[in-house]
Amino acid sequence: MRTRWIQTPAALLLLVLNACHSTSSTTITVEDLAERDVIGKLGVPLGTVVEIQATIIAGRELRMKAYDGLYLLKVTHVGARLLEEPPVLEFSVPGFIDVELPSDHRSLVEMIKREEEKHPGRAKTNDIEKGFVGRTVKLVVHEVGTFSGLPRNRPNDVPVWADRGFSLRTSLEVLAQRK
Repeated sequence: MRTRWIQTPAALLLLVLNACHSTSSTTITVEDLAERDVIGKLGVPLGTVVEIQATIIAGRELRMKAYDGLYLLKVTHVGARLLEEPPVLEFSVPGFIDVELPSDHRSLVEMIKREEEKHPGRAKTNDIEKGFVGRTVKLVVHEVGTFSGLPRNRPNDVPVWADRGFSLRTSLEVLAQRK
């Protein structure tokens, strides 16, 4: 006679809730983070330099107010590895890195104006995103993480602001561009 481990949908729900509860109650310390690797959305430890291939997308495509006016990278490859579910990540280029890859609309407009000054008639500001959004780029990056968001234990007399819940968020820091 076969034993039925889960006999009802309610038993399955209790099993899943119990597993979620035991996982969510586990805590780690800052020291734990310093001693252990944290695997990012690229599938490698945060702070690991990798080459990626990505498509530039307009943040408004995600239909989340937090991304309006930003450009994001939809990462399709890490090294030669094709990603089954390409993550979409914010990115930044440090000022000392010689890569022109604007991460927001205003920076793109400024870049195009500089191009127009150098080469009049070549760039058109009315076609600001044409040729930029949807472009595939090859970059050398590393993924970084930061904790931010609305505090969990905010007292009632502290105002609320529009933000996400407190959590670890990752983004890419661009170090170089490849051809």
